[in-house]
Amino acid sequence: MRLIVGVLITVGLISVLSSEPWSALSAAKSVTPSGEADLAPDGLHVISWNIQVFGRSKASKPQVMAHILETLQHYDLIAIQEIRDKSQTAIQ
Repeated sequence: MRLIVGVLITVGLISVLSSEPWSALSAAKSVTPSGEADLAPDGLHVISWNIQVFGRSKASKPQVMAHILETLQHYDLIAIQEIRDKSQTAIQ
């Protein structure tokens, strides 16, 4: 069940971010010529990250997005927590 929840949370993050910053994140993983993701030779790397009240304000800051990109590019499966803003309207 955790895998499904993590995937749903990550999909929610995509709807919060504008397409330009997120496109850099989605392009971070290498892809084989067949179009399949290139998994780590030593197994599947998984991260669950509480990014603490992440909404449009943080998503609009290039330094925040750069830090997220640097961190997440090392993982194969990503679960993001606390995708919300102060007004609780980031995801509707």
